[in-house]
Amino acid sequence: MTIFASDTYGGANWITIQTSGANLGGPIIDHPDEDGAWYIYANRALCRTAGMAYYSGTPASADYAVQATINIKSTIGSTGVAGRISTTARTYYTAYIEQTTGKVVLAKRVAGTITSLGTSANSYTIGDHTLALDMVGTTIRALVGGVQVVSVVDSSITSAGKAGIRAPVISDAATGKHLDNFVATDTSVPAPQNMGRAYVVGLIGL
Repeated sequence: MTIFASDTYGGANWITIQTSGANLGGPIIDHPDEDGAWYIYANRALCRTAGMAYYSGTPASADYAVQATINIKSTIGSTGVAGRISTTARTYYTAYIEQTTGKVVLAKRVAGTITSLGTSANSYTIGDHTLALDMVGTTIRALVGGVQVVSVVDSSITSAGKAGIRAPVISDAATGKHLDNFVATDTSVPAPQNMGRAYVVGLIGL
């Protein structure tokens, strides 16, 4: 497995994530059809105008995982990760923590039409939760802490696209759901021998 994008959202409060830059796989780009206002606050990313941003780093194939720590501050706000993002259309897969129930929603958006693919049985409360979207062929999964919570077979989106973050409902400094420790990992590519051991989607890299 090889990481092609990562971000720890460092920088001064209330600068944009685009200004702060990414640790790997930048620059960060607002999706043209879901342009949100993403900011750094307390070394996390939050979205004050609902939208999506993607990383310029390109995966080797459509088989990859997108993961981030979701810091839940309140029931307000829905936030998560996305993959196979088209840069020219509203087409992608996404996994996010829904605002009122605290459950993980796995969904797809194809040419602007969003469809829920499944919802986790468990709800997640105040604190940090590691959320991942894992896409291998037509198997699309959402995981929390490396444990699968939703899995479906869907062939709607096959292009590799880009990896990114999405907030369909906004957050603020003390409310909502903030992101940290973003990482996008090619699951089809062996890790370099000197990369060491890394936790990604509950797996141990070689």
